[in-house]
Amino acid sequence: MTTAELPVTPLSSTSRIACEGLAMSKRQRLWILVLATIAVAAFNTLATAEENAVTIQWVQHYGHARRISGESQRPVLLFLTTESCIHCLRMEHGTFQDSRVAATILDSFVPARLKLNEESALARDLNVTVYPTTVMIAPDGRILDYVRGYVDTEVFRERMAI
Repeated sequence: MTTAELPVTPLSSTSRIACEGLAMSKRQRLWILVLATIAVAAFNTLATAEENAVTIQWVQHYGHARRISGESQRPVLLFLTTESCIHCLRMEHGTFQDSRVAATILDSFVPARLKLNEESALARDLNVTVYPTTVMIAPDGRILDYVRGYVDTEVFRERMAI
């Protein structure tokens, strides 16, 4: 049987309503196209932001960071943390992930990150009483600033303007 020979049966009222529900106006199709375009643009923006993310390469030894500081004449930004410090993780995954913060650290400081315990001699020498503590140390060894505890991106950016 060919398609020309198939019998045509009228649609029931239920089938007619279902088919009419599938029909979209030009306005609806336009909105779907606009929303799809926005979704693709948002995805591409996020993908580009991830590709352009600035990653801080932390020096893992205080003496090495001080040596680099002396050679480059940039202060050390020493981030002190402990093993199970929730607020330290907030700084690492929040504040330090901000592209403006990371760019400033990389341009203006020698970034060093150390995990200490409360009994650490370095913690005692630097008067660290709270974790996280970020210490900014001039190339000549002078303490420029302490940032004690968790601080958000904007506060940290202000504190780096030493």
